[in-house]
Amino acid sequence: MLAFRMVQTAGTPEDGSSPDPELFISYASADLDRAAALQARLSGAGFRVWFDKARLRPGCNWHQEIESACEAASVVVPLLTPHWKTSEWTRFETYGHAAILALLAEGTPDEILTPPLKGKQAISLDPLTANDAAWAALATALHDLLAIPRPEREPRLVDLPYPANPYFAGRDAELVRIHEELHEAPAASLTQGRVRVLVGMGGIGKTTLANEYARRFWRLYPQILWIDARRGYQSEFALIFDEFFPERAIATLKPEEKAAQALAELNGPRERLLVIDNAEDAGSVRPWLPRRATSGCRTLITSRFSGWAQAGDTRTISLDVLQPEPSRRFLLTRTGRTADAAERDACDTLAGELGYLPLALEQAAAYVGQAGSGASFADYLRLYQAAAGDLLARGELGSTEYPDPVITTWQTSLAKLAPESRAVLRLCAWLADTPIPRSLVLDGAGDVLALAASFGPVAPPAGEAATELRMRDAVIGLARYSMVLDGTDTSFRVHGLVQTVERLRAAADGAEAAARGHALARLAVAFPNAFRDPSCWPLCRLLLPHQRALSERLGERFMSPEQAVLLNRTGNFLRETGDAAAALPLYRRALESREQMLGAEHPDTLISVSNLAFCLLTLGDAAAALPLYRRALDSSETVLGAGDPQTLTCLNNVASCLNSLGDAKAALPLFVRALMGLEHVLGPEHPDTLDSLNNLAGCLERLGEPAAALPLYRRAVESSERVLGAEHPSTLISVNNLADCLQKLGDGPAALALYVRTLKSNARVLGAEHPQTLICVNNLGLCLASCGDAAAAVPLIGRAAEIAERTLGTDHPITRQLRASLVQAGGH
Repeated sequence: MLAFRMVQTAGTPEDGSSPDPELFISYASADLDRAAALQARLSGAGFRVWFDKARLRPGCNWHQEIESACEAASVVVPLLTPHWKTSEWTRFETYGHAAILALLAEGTPDEILTPPLKGKQAISLDPLTANDAAWAALATALHDLLAIPRPEREPRLVDLPYPANPYFAGRDAELVRIHEELHEAPAASLTQGRVRVLVGMGGIGKTTLANEYARRFWRLYPQILWIDARRGYQSEFALIFDEFFPERAIATLKPEEKAAQALAELNGPRERLLVIDNAEDAGSVRPWLPRRATSGCRTLITSRFSGWAQAGDTRTISLDVLQPEPSRRFLLTRTGRTADAAERDACDTLAGELGYLPLALEQAAAYVGQAGSGASFADYLRLYQAAAGDLLARGELGSTEYPDPVITTWQTSLAKLAPESRAVLRLCAWLADTPIPRSLVLDGAGDVLALAASFGPVAPPAGEAATELRMRDAVIGLARYSMVLDGTDTSFRVHGLVQTVERLRAAADGAEAAARGHALARLAVAFPNAFRDPSCWPLCRLLLPHQRALSERLGERFMSPEQAVLLNRTGNFLRETGDAAAALPLYRRALESREQMLGAEHPDTLISVSNLAFCLLTLGDAAAALPLYRRALDSSETVLGAGDPQTLTCLNNVASCLNSLGDAKAALPLFVRALMGLEHVLGPEHPDTLDSLNNLAGCLERLGEPAAALPLYRRAVESSERVLGAEHPSTLISVNNLADCLQKLGDGPAALALYVRTLKSNARVLGAEHPQTLICVNNLGLCLASCGDAAAAVPLIGRAAEIAERTLGTDHPITRQLRASLVQAGGH
């Protein structure tokens, strides 16, 4: 145990130097002018005041000097302002001090007071503006406090292996939570609140946080003791015995006897903090916890193990990575850099690339900040993106003195995992650092077990329920050692650096292609094919970043049947939810892949041809879509036959494209043929049949025959409501078309009611900015204008036009239509 020993006593020093200060001013650096005025006034009144600007010497250990002065002072005087409340240090100086007189210089008590100050004496006084009466009241209150006999202070014992971290950032909320939970009022048990476990993945900063807690809250604990569980509990507790009883350190006691007596002493009533660092699991540490109801010892444990029983006196506090702002602040202060805008951007990007993991940030900062590196954050970012493995394998000794490089820090955790858990980790290594649906694992036993075989013996599947249980246990195994984050009932997340390291390991094992292939297979199956069903969209949105991450890692030239399936399904979802521009390159890649692998006339290739054409048509490029639709129709008739549903759908698509190009006469007979064929093959209420029915009605309407179109629209609405539901997107399209037809037939009130219905439903189901919703706004606005209510129509269409321009672009067909409609309605 490397001792950082601090022993302090009160009173006049034997060497005749100045006695201990009576007052210690606690203030934030932003309030220096107020603090200086306070110090001058109190010193002039005869008080012995410790003021850091007057007492700290250049090159001294400022942290230890402040601790000693705060401890020695009879009264702490916090100068309370909003700056004081948010300071990383000052608000901790009042914890545990017996005599405190707070000065409220700015703000209200509710805004400024911290938990230890609530209930303490406080005076409203601003040193820069206070009058003589206020100063006199302050002097009287201080004299009253100083007149109270001070309890004799016992020598302090602080045994910490690490010095204060001058670059600590971003964990203030966790520090306060640790304090409040360790000292919460007992409820169900006399010892409740005595033990807390900091749980998190390796490199997340558990040890650093525990050290920081001990240093910031040191006033609460006359004795602070630290053991490293990796060295063995018995030997570490034997060393604690030597700290407690130095006069008996050379006694002929066996280590186990010393350890037992040390534990017995910790079970005594004296206030202490015991930090147990790097506990392997709950079972190994439990016999060594001071757990008697009379014990005054609080125990703070750090561990990667998360399977602690959340009951009684032991609770966990889970740590996550740093937030972006503290990460940037750490990188800049750790390297001593003042960055311009470009370098700050590189700093932020680098922190994001490193997943805001404290260990990775520390090692990056150590590299950039070392003398002679000549490296900027932009340089390190470029090197990391090109050679992550080399940089992650470096062990830079930094402010945390963490000995392991990132690439090996999780080795001990991995060694404890079952083959199935290792396989899940490798499978997820190819995905994004975002929530992963548990169903991806639970429904993918075949892929998981195939990967698991490379990590050790794996039993074959033994029934559906037993296999599901094994997959659940595989994820639980990762969670038990903090290898997954943000676990919920439906999803979990794997940290981006863990994924990076696991991909590097797969490459080193020669298993990269196999692991990547299993990840692709899982995503292709898991991505819903029912893209028209809004109930599937939440899962699609969850899987979308994983598709993008995997595609990026596969590369532009990678081709496989599974990749084509995934690209098509993702494109369908994007197009259906209003982002046809993002879907277009996916459709192009899927078509290229299928043409090369399957041939130009394979049915799957023809589906890709039609999807690409539909996307182009959605984007308003009917001229580019028509030859693709004709190609798909010609090939489908040749390969599948004229009566095949896919051929009939192609026929309907060609007709729709002709209609969009203004050639309704040519489109009409094709629509009739397609509808008759689909009714015969699929039935009168199949969704594809209803689409064809809508299209035929629209063609008739374009040809100037709304009366002939009306019964077709009514049939489409009634069937869609019955088959798909009243708020299905396809149903709402049919309702919108029916409203348009009624308006053309002169029934404005009936049309208006239907437009209002479709707008409300589309906004609820698809969102206020979805293209289909914007079309509904356009139609409702024009209907209002035609009914004589231009005052309501113009702002409605105008807002929709602004949304369309922002989300779709100025040249999108919907944007152009809304701008034209705005003019038509009487706007500008």
